Amino acid sequence: MDNVFCRDMLTNLKHAALAGFILVVAGGCGKVIELPADARGAAERQFELLDSGQYDLSWREASPIFRAAVEEADWLIRAGAVRAPLGKFVGRVERNAVGKTDPANSPAGEYILITYDAAFEHRREGLVETMVLYQDEDHAWRMAGYFVK
Repeated sequence: MDNVFCRDMLTNLKHAALAGFILVVAGGCGKVIELPADARGAAERQFELLDSGQYDLSWREASPIFRAAVEEADWLIRAGAVRAPLGKFVGRVERNAVGKTDPANSPAGEYILITYDAAFEHRREGLVETMVLYQDEDHAWRMAGYFVK
């Protein structure tokens, strides 16, 4: 994997973790992967909820590791605070997906960190969204973290 990408990914995660918008920090760099269809569907579902302001459903449909780390009321406040100033969603394009197994300082398991170039009503360029998915015990992919930079 490209060292610049790895450095940028870890910097983004560090800033997001400090801001409290990401729950699972996929420590270290993983491997760039082709995003599996079921993981893509899980990310798209979360974005449907986030883009429509349904933060309560976003929280309920997130991975149990996310829900254990962030109370629903906190998620409603944080997600709203991040998304509201951006205005209405315009579009997003996937940059890449990175897979990681058993990252340090996180619950064991399979993770995918997906980055997107995103555009919103009040921010058309230079915005990167990151969605972290975790494969739960039932093998379904669910959101384990989200941030915008």
